[in-house]
Amino acid sequence: MRQDGWALIHASEELKNDRELALTAVSQRGRALYCISEELKHDREIVLTAVTKEPYALMYAPEVFRNDREIVLIAVTNAPYGTSQLLCASLELRNDREVVLAAMRQNGAALRDASEELQNDREIVLAAVSNVGTTLEDVLEELQNDREIVLAAVTNNGHGLRSASEELKNDPMVVLAAAKHTECYENRPYCGRPHSLRFASEKLQQDAFLKGWASLSDKGRRNRRAREAFLRKHGERKAKLKAQVDLWLIRHGKVDALSAKRQRVRYV
Repeated sequence: MRQDGWALIHASEELKNDRELALTAVSQRGRALYCISEELKHDREIVLTAVTKEPYALMYAPEVFRNDREIVLIAVTNAPYGTSQLLCASLELRNDREVVLAAMRQNGAALRDASEELQNDREIVLAAVSNVGTTLEDVLEELQNDREIVLAAVTNNGHGLRSASEELKNDPMVVLAAAKHTECYENRPYCGRPHSLRFASEKLQQDAFLKGWASLSDKGRRNRRAREAFLRKHGERKAKLKAQVDLWLIRHGKVDALSAKRQRVRYV
């Protein structure tokens, strides 16, 4: 048998119904569950082994196992980051808070596969927007005015500001979080995607500090974050601190974060 276990698809019906061979196959590649006999697909140990090895195998499992809480939890918890197996679960388990929360932590896009009731659950929505795959556009309008949820969403992806309430588009902290977590498109004229600051209120769009963040390149923004993190760590604004910051930036290859004047100073 090939190392990945998929060769079983070419085996005879007799071999596809060989339990030991089936266990070996799914332990090598979970999706080999697709290849085995219908009888063995109803063997819980085989299905559990397959889903543990490769969560994607849940889609080949019989309905009875899609309603098996342990198996579904393993599938949604261990799915590769950014993917979800919630859609393969039974309707009952798509309404199970623990199962759905586990799915959200892997992929926010799984929110659309949860029950309607849980799609409106604040804790679950918060977990979803904090992860990849979903945006504020996918949540209830009333939750688009929830400051904690909006902050989580724009921290994950600054463009989430587009769907925030008008009130929160005028919230400096929310807009700053969005500006800090938006890729810079100002130097990419053909990208067609605007900077998130354009979704802020007119007043905040004119704020000098926020405009400064929006105008930074991706590299420049990362360096400013590094600088701020260093300053927060060392606390007091002492005379020697600037030199310490500069040395730290130089040693970490972030010279472009220094001003042009200070870059001319020679450090040893």
